[in-house]
Amino acid sequence: VVLPETAITGYMSSDIRKTWQVDDRSVTDGLSGVDPTDAAETVPGISTEMFGELADKLDIYITVPLLEVDRKTGRYYNTVCLMGPDGNMLLHYRKRDPWQWAERGWATPGDRGNPVVDTPFGRLGCLICFDIHDQAAIMSELKVDHLLYSIAWVDDADSDWFDERLPAIAKQYDMNIIGANWTVSRSEKDPDWHGYGQSLVIARNGEVLARTRRDHGADIVWAELPVPGDANQ
Repeated sequence: VVLPETAITGYMSSDIRKTWQVDDRSVTDGLSGVDPTDAAETVPGISTEMFGELADKLDIYITVPLLEVDRKTGRYYNTVCLMGPDGNMLLHYRKRDPWQWAERGWATPGDRGNPVVDTPFGRLGCLICFDIHDQAAIMSELKVDHLLYSIAWVDDADSDWFDERLPAIAKQYDMNIIGANWTVSRSEKDPDWHGYGQSLVIARNGEVLARTRRDHGADIVWAELPVPGDANQ
C-alpha cells in the first residue's frame, strides 16, 4: 500500500498557497509559511507505531509518508517509512532532492542514502516526488523491482508526465512504479493549478496497468505485478 507524499500532514494547502516554514528560512515569493513544529514527528513515532500495528493486523506492506523532525539536530525532513507485515519498520527514507519551489523553507536533503529491502515479492525501494529525476537511476543500479513512489505533483496543464514520461522511466530503468499522488476534495471544483490526481501503477515495460478513475477525492488504484523469478506469476 503506497500513500501520497507527506500524507499524514498534507504537503501544501490545496490551493498551493501555503507551505511549511522553519524559523526565518525564506519561502518562494507568493507563498506563505506555516510553522511545522506541532505537525512534525519523529521516526520512530506515533505514525510509524500506528501504521505498524495496521500492517501487522492486515498482513501488508504500507508506506508512511510524513513530515519528520530530528529532535537532536532540529532539522526537518520529507520522509517515507515502509512498515512490513510483521509490524516492523523495514525502510526509513528521507527525500534526497527536496523541491525548492515548495520545500526551501523547511526541508533538509535526506542523509540516509537509498535503502532497499528484499521481500518474497521482490526488492522494494522508496522515492518521493522530485527525487525521481536523479534517484531513479540509482534505484535501478540497486536492482529495485518495485518502486514505491509517493507524489505531490505540480505541473503545466498540457503535461505528458503521467501519460508518457513517468512510464518511460519505468521502462528505461526496468522497475515497476506504484505511484500515489495527492489530490483535492471531491467537493472542490478544478483548482487553478495542475498535477493533482492521476495515481497509477506502471509495469517495468512501461505499460500503465491501473489508473485512478477520478482525479478528485480519495480513490484506490491496484494491479497485480509479477513476482521476480517466478515463472508462474
